[in-house]
Amino acid sequence: MKVTLMNKNTPLMSLDIDIKTSYVKEILEIHNKEPMPLSVYSDDWTLLGENFTQWWNGRSIPAVRENMEKEEQLRRAMAHYHVCGGEKFVQQMLCLDFIIMNVDRHWGNFGFIRNVNTLSIERPAPIFDNGNSLWYDMAHIPEHFDKAKTFRKKHRAQIKLVSDFSGINFAALKTVPAQAKAILAENTNLPSDRPEQIALGILKRVRMLERVRDKQRSTPTR
Repeated sequence: MKVTLMNKNTPLMSLDIDIKTSYVKEILEIHNKEPMPLSVYSDDWTLLGENFTQWWNGRSIPAVRENMEKEEQLRRAMAHYHVCGGEKFVQQMLCLDFIIMNVDRHWGNFGFIRNVNTLSIERPAPIFDNGNSLWYDMAHIPEHFDKAKTFRKKHRAQIKLVSDFSGINFAALKTVPAQAKAILAENTNLPSDRPEQIALGILKRVRMLERVRDKQRSTPTR
């Protein structure tokens, strides 16, 4: 498979990789050698290919990326790097995003904590960057609006990826709308009816999530 190695928006080199083994079959072109790791670059393209193969195999996910769903890529990556609690974290994050109607949980909006000395991945990072949520750019909350980003384009499809709701306290969740309303009511820049709208929207999403859980419980496993 022919690919171009990038450093952000800067192309470094084009190469032909055996996607199954992650072995560099051929260096096709050098675009910019400066940002490359010092341990990798060589003017000898054969040695460069060998160096890059070793470097890449130490960092890449040992999986065939072609025709693989995003959630499976992430699952394999977490298994490869032995991320403790990764699967549970992702499922709880999807539940949160379902409730708050987060429309922008792209792959730069969640992550994992690395040890600064060993660079090993230790655990999921606390959830951050929830700004594009709670119908933030809408004057009125539409009845059937649904938009997701992490694994699927719609939350109703994405939430089906959650198989374990044991970490979700639904009794506690039902108190969230009132808490949200009280907090938002302190913001004098909001229209007077906005806190109530958002509280009702959250309550509706919590009830929808509860129905998803109940349906999953009643569905026989094969």
